[in-house]
Amino acid sequence: MYLKAGRVVLGEVADAKEIRGAELPPGAQVNVKGLDVTPDGRMALVALSNPHRLVVFDLLKGAPLKTLEGHEQFIYAAALAPDGKRVFSSDNGKIVRIWKLDEIAAQVAAGKPETKPETKPETKIEIKLDPKFIPEWETIKCPSYGALAITPDGKKAVTAGPGVDVWDLTTGNLWKKLLATGDSASGAVALSPDGSMALTISGDNTVRLWELATGRMLRSNIFGVDRPNCVAWSASGPIAAVGARNLYIIDLETLQAKQTVNSAKNGDVLTAAFSRTGAQIVCGHESGLVRSVSASGTGEATLFSHASSTAVNQLVVTVGSTVMSGGLDRTLYVYSWDTGKRHLDRYDPKTVVRALTASPKGSYVITGGDDKKIRFFNARNGRPIQVYPPSEGVIRALAYSPNGQYFLSTSDDGTLRAWKLPPEVATK
Repeated sequence: MYLKAGRVVLGEVADAKEIRGAELPPGAQVNVKGLDVTPDGRMALVALSNPHRLVVFDLLKGAPLKTLEGHEQFIYAAALAPDGKRVFSSDNGKIVRIWKLDEIAAQVAAGKPETKPETKPETKIEIKLDPKFIPEWETIKCPSYGALAITPDGKKAVTAGPGVDVWDLTTGNLWKKLLATGDSASGAVALSPDGSMALTISGDNTVRLWELATGRMLRSNIFGVDRPNCVAWSASGPIAAVGARNLYIIDLETLQAKQTVNSAKNGDVLTAAFSRTGAQIVCGHESGLVRSVSASGTGEATLFSHASSTAVNQLVVTVGSTVMSGGLDRTLYVYSWDTGKRHLDRYDPKTVVRALTASPKGSYVITGGDDKKIRFFNARNGRPIQVYPPSEGVIRALAYSPNGQYFLSTSDDGTLRAWKLPPEVATK
């Protein structure tokens, strides 16, 4: 059971398929620790604040059954008995209440699920990837250079921080300006699996969701004093991850946190990525730790560590759950995390790593950073294949094309560049 756009929903999180649900009261403030559902999926319980109360729902009919009032302080936790005949709740005043719902439970048990009209499947956006496409331009003046992502069709790029821009990679022209340039160059961007939407951070405390075709902002969420550093989008469901002082697993329908993974002792979450299956989130911390957690926010584990107290600036997760990361300790880490065999290799990128990307199959990794140079490596053995001429600014972001034929970089001289692959790679 989860919350979705003002509703309490019983469904499959992985594919966003709703089995049944009910509308919450308008403006309801929900305590996520006060959500419960009976094993048969017929009754749901939701704890609300301001005023403090519990609402019991009939999920078969999509309607509220009863409002339970009596708590004077924040309801800290609540649960339904498996048969739906009792509700148990406790509040911050250390008051525990037991509510009898025998008649209501019997009423629901006697009911039958309503037959819903058949709905048409959602239209999916077809991704047409040109396997031979390579941009013909070399350099674009780019005011938003803090982060970079290429759409799955390889024809557009989104840059963020300061501002948010969409670029036509065929012509080398600005396609849409989504957000005006601000004062801070910090930024992050993650694209939906079909490339139709972008989730961005751009110099402030707001996470924004954009529809790229129209340039329309669909929704936004201000994270208050907890300034977000990074975003990641799951390939397997309507969830994303936002890294800040903690890791927030958010519902893309609302941009509200579904789960919060406390990371105070490990420092800020500076970079995050989902595994290819979407089952795990890998995070790089200010303290140098690289950790994993399930997409439901459980099962935290440390995978490996950079040099003590040196921040992990960037990481990616490639095929076979291989994690590649770089940061302040001037080391490129390649961690194999597959089939129970774990192996960590360390390579020399010659500089502080500010940007990192990997080829679609994970065979190659590219780094960029403070010395303004871009280095192309064989990810399997760490062999340097090519060092590209230095830019005029520190390399801030890198992105490998989905067709594996080129890569892009941004640097803090306000430039977006398209690069050809090394000859020995391009001919394969």
